Amino acid sequence: MKRWLLLPINFIKMALIKCKECAKDVSSEADRCPHCGITISTAIRCKNCNSANTERISNASKVGSALMWGVFAAGKMTKTYKCLDCKVSW
Repeated sequence: MKRWLLLPINFIKMALIKCKECAKDVSSEADRCPHCGITISTAIRCKNCNSANTERISNASKVGSALMWGVFAAGKMTKTYKCLDCKVSW
C-alpha cells in the first residue's frame, strides 16, 4: 500500500538564501535572519544593473498594450518587472 505525503503549496515555493551578515541559510520568506537578527532585504533587483529601483508591470498596462498593438505586444505580455534606471524589462 502506497502512502502519499501531501505538502502545502507554500512549502514547495520556499527557497533558502544566504544571509549577507552571517552567511547562513535563511528562508526566502523570512523578514529577519534567525541566527543574527539582521533584516533581510526582499527588494526585487534589476538583472541588468542590479538596481532596486524597479516596479511591477501592471496587468492593465499589459491589456492596454495587447489591445493597441495586438500580436506585437507579445513580448511585453511575458514580462513582470521593469527597471526604472536602465529601462530593461524581465
